[in-house]
Parts: sequence; C-alpha cells; structure tokens
Amino acid sequence: ESLERHRRTVASDATLTVQSKEDAVDETKFSNRPERNVADVKYVHLQQIFVTKNGFLCDRMRKNFLSLSHGDKISQYHRPFENELLSYRLQDVNPLQFPLFLTSRRWLLLLDGSLPEPFFDRFDDGSLKRKVTTWGDIDSFLDAGPLIDNDASEDEKSEDESNSQRGLDDISRRLTDSVSAARGMERVITEVTYSYFEAYMWRDVRKASQDKEKCSYHPSLVWTEIKSFIKGSLGALHSESGHLSLDEYCRLGRKQAPNFDGNRQDIYSMFLRYETVKRRRRAYDECDLVFNLYRRLTTRQDLGWAVNEFYLDETQDFTQAEIALCLRCCQDPNALFLTGDTAQGIMRGVSFRFKDIQSLFYHAGKANPGYGKINVPELLHLTDNYRSHTGILEL
Repeated sequence: ESLERHRRTVASDATLTVQSKEDAVDETKFSNRPERNVADVKYVHLQQIFVTKNGFLCDRMRKNFLSLSHGDKISQYHRPFENELLSYRLQDVNPLQFPLFLTSRRWLLLLDGSLPEPFFDRFDDGSLKRKVTTWGDIDSFLDAGPLIDNDASEDEKSEDESNSQRGLDDISRRLTDSVSAARGMERVITEVTYSYFEAYMWRDVRKASQDKEKCSYHPSLVWTEIKSFIKGSLGALHSESGHLSLDEYCRLGRKQAPNFDGNRQDIYSMFLRYETVKRRRRAYDECDLVFNLYRRLTTRQDLGWAVNEFYLDETQDFTQAEIALCLRCCQDPNALFLTGDTAQGIMRGVSFRFKDIQSLFYHAGKANPGYGKINVPELLHLTDNYRSHTGILEL
C-alpha cells in the first residue's frame, strides 16, 4: 500500500517535472481530474522515512524496496539517484531519493544538520568536523550506501556496479577527508554507549552507591534506568534540564518501570556521578542529542523541509524520547507506523512497553492542540507466526 501511494505521488510529480519545460500540462495524463489552471496545480512529493536501529535490517529493507519498485515503470525517475549519497541536510535531499532508509544514528545526524545551531561542529557542506571515537570509521557513511542486486540482469548489474563504484569512491573520499580533518583537531568527541559506560565509566559511577565497596547493581541495570527513564522518558524530554528530578524519578510507578524495585535514590546518585564523569570526559550520550534536537524543533516555525510519514521498525529498541522526536518531525502526527516485538530487543538500556507508546500519543495530543486531532494508535497483536514451525514453537 505504501509503495502504491508513493508510486502515484511520484508519477504526478515526475510528469509535472518533465512537462514544466514546455510550461504546459497534458490533461490526458490526469483524465480523472477536473480541468484546472496550470498555475493552480502544485504537487508535493511524498517524503517517507524508514528508521531502525539495525544497520543490516536497514540495508535489506532498502534493497527489497528497490527490487519491488523496479517492477513499475515509474522507477525510471528514481534510478539515476538510487546510488547517490544523501546530503547532510534534509532540505538538500533530492525528492526522488525518497523514501529514505536510515539507521537511527543516521536519522539523528541528518536531523541535526537540518536545524540551525547544530549539536555537532560541522563544515559548510554539513559534514562533521570532528570524529566520534565510539563510532566505527565507516559506520555513518554506509548507512544508505549503494547496493547491488544479485538477482539483476547482466546489463543491470553492469550499470549498478559502475554506479556503485562511483558511490564507493565518493564514500572513500569523504571518509578520508573527515578522518583527516578529525586528526587535525586537538581533540575528538565521544558518544557514551553501553560498552563505553561499562568499560570506562562504571568503576567511577558505582562509587556513588551507598555501598561503595560491594555495589550489588549490574551496570546494565543502572544504564537502563538512566537511558530509559531518567533521561529517555517523555517527562525528561519535556523538562528544562533534559532529565527527571529525584522526586520525579522516585514517583515512577511499578508498571511503568518494572525492571527495578531497589533503592531509586541510590540509582539517582549514580546518575549524578555519571553526568559528572561524562562532562569530565567531554562526552555526550544519545539522550543529550535527542533532547537538544527536540528543544531546537520546538523553537522553529518554518523548518524548510517536511517529512510526511515515518515507519519505525523494531520499535522496542527506541526510547520514548526518540519516538516523541519522530512524532514532532512528522507533518501529520497520525502518519506514523510502528512495529516491534518486545522479545527481540537488541539495544542495551531500553525498557519498552507498547502501552507507553499509546500514552505518548495521548499526551502529545493534549500538549499540542495546534496539530489537530492526534489519534491514540490501536495496538494490533500479530497472532500468526510465519517464521518458525510448530515444533520450535512448542519447545
């Protein structure tokens, strides 16, 4: 259904683009529409974004979509742009490159470059000035890189391989420039991931526990409380500081935060120590970036770009704050499609409940009446399993 809607929109947009050179519209192309003045006809390209945490899944979804879309002749307008690297700003992305398939990191980077006063230091073209030490060198460059379809014809393979090689050469050049620029800086920046937290910060953070000698908390538990609740909850996103106060954190209900029933004051003390250590290391975490983006979005009236629809896959890997950010960016808040399985989470530090998503939409509707009616999404349970046979399911 999404592909068909996208096809119809692109067809209208592409037809108008081709004919605009002659300053006329052939009304036989729009036989089901009433006659109208050309000046009154304005087509807006449907701009959809698919976001997931899993880079491999992101690549496979993009490849499958392209294979499916090539069965329609309208794809001829897209093919010349399929292997072009995305710009660093949404307003610079070619409309014919949509829909976009992005990892969440690539999405946050793209959004940051699309708003004034970016979180990261950037060059004039929007590329990063400094290297983020906890990212893989090529990670952010290959999120939407060129793909070759192994099932394509020989002619198509030859053309795709040529385009892909040009794309990879461009990736290599941009990567080299970025790394060289980063080496020229006196310091780089660090994103605190769970691995970094456990390896380099936990020893200091645990000292804030009441039992300094024998801290009984596992680092993953503390990380989850920080990322999902103290900094990644909807309440934290709407606060002035970007995190819950001690009183707000202690008031969280057992159902909302089911993974922890210990001393929350102890956890909060470790959170404060974590923030101190993070500042000392001149680092940031993903929650800092999401909060910064959300605050900048709320102060802008005219963004200069639009996203019509979001598709979030593996939603259980997103914090409430990340989902609320996508809700804020979407032109129609009711045009979000979210799928997930709470039994398949891959992200350390994310505590997820689908009921929290319903609550998020409910509060978004009350807090933003200018959006119009925001529907609380219906929770649809998938009862049929098509991936495992009965013998496995009965184990």
